Amino acid sequence: MARHFPLQIVYDLARKRVETYSRAVKQAHGKWLRARAQIVRLQAERGRYVETLAQQRGKGDAGFYPAAVAGWQALNTRLMLGRQELDATHAEWQQALKAWQEQEKRLQALTVLLQRHRDELAKRDAMRERKVHDEISSRNFIAARQETTSGLAWEEHLS
Repeated sequence: MARHFPLQIVYDLARKRVETYSRAVKQAHGKWLRARAQIVRLQAERGRYVETLAQQRGKGDAGFYPAAVAGWQALNTRLMLGRQELDATHAEWQQALKAWQEQEKRLQALTVLLQRHRDELAKRDAMRERKVHDEISSRNFIAARQETTSGLAWEEHLS
């Protein structure tokens, strides 16, 4: 009768925990990607804004200057906030990744223990099977020997 792995409940819990942490890593990475995409959009918007300002300046309109400065400052503020968000989401992603790696390491250690347990059970089963085989072989040998010796005794008796 095979024994169950004593840490099976812990192993199952660790496996589920790794799956949960993996989802958290994927979510954090997605959040970081969205923040990075926002930065790219803001940089593209800033580029378009610079082109618009260059065109207006080329027309010689000096009245657009105060509005242009205010717009430029607002855009730079949004860009700075976006970069802060990008840094925060990157730190969150790295923290989630580190936590997942720790749980993955724990699961790998439990997997090694599980494999050792299975190997030990297989070894015991093989030893039991070999023992049964040896006993059967011994019985067959003894029975064959008894037949041979009883046959010789009978022949001696007849002679």
